[in-house]
Amino acid sequence: MSIFEPIKKAMTVPEQLAGSLRRLILGGDLSVGDPLPAEKKLAEQFETNRVSLRQALQILKADGLIEGGQGRSWRVSDFRRSGSLRLLPELFLAQGFSREVVDIIDDFMEVREPILLHVVRRVGERSTEHQRAEMRNRLIALQTLMDEGAEPERIFVADLEWFESLIDAANSLLLGFFYRPMSQIYKRSASYVAQFWSPVVCELDGEMLSYPQAFWKVQGHLESGEWQEAQEVLRAYMRADREHLREKLSSMSWMLREQDIVEPKETKRPEERSE
Repeated sequence: MSIFEPIKKAMTVPEQLAGSLRRLILGGDLSVGDPLPAEKKLAEQFETNRVSLRQALQILKADGLIEGGQGRSWRVSDFRRSGSLRLLPELFLAQGFSREVVDIIDDFMEVREPILLHVVRRVGERSTEHQRAEMRNRLIALQTLMDEGAEPERIFVADLEWFESLIDAANSLLLGFFYRPMSQIYKRSASYVAQFWSPVVCELDGEMLSYPQAFWKVQGHLESGEWQEAQEVLRAYMRADREHLREKLSSMSWMLREQDIVEPKETKRPEERSE
């Protein structure tokens, strides 16, 4: 049985072809160094034409997922060396909660504190009144969901959207390029990420801040031009959030090991490879 399925023509055909092959590579069904089937055979398995297939292969080459072309056979590249941040959402969705994805989340939690603290400073220095108002609107939406007792998934997405408005208000292209890929990972996977996420209570100078009280304090300080004070509040929240998430990830990693899910899976082999 072929691992290559006929393409569904919803988006452009090359984009769907690229998406199907991308998932096979990131999910481990095609390993580093594996040759792809010959273009003619691959087009037949996807039930598409070679023009669309070649366009898809160029997309994957630009992603750093394959190498070859111009008379050479196509082979899977080591995306861990040649890929970029834009692959993270697809990697997360392709692998689920694998050991590698759990490690990525843990690394992200480690580095986001200094990044978001710098974001808060930039918001204090660069944000417009309109941007701060948008932050407040996102926070009101989050608070409303909390007050209504909405399901965790909706609260989780609203949480992400407030942080995205914070990133936008920093007016930093570099910070946005770094932070948004992980935010998109969480958004696109909200249905099962929300299963181990929950609102966090944090402590600041002996005061316990319920969720999302810490965000309201950050918001108030930024609207008053007190970005240093906003940093202190956000630092307390992020450290509590990191410890909470690490406990969840540790539990999840244990379950994955017990179920033997994180062990390298057997690579499915296409029926025919190019020489």
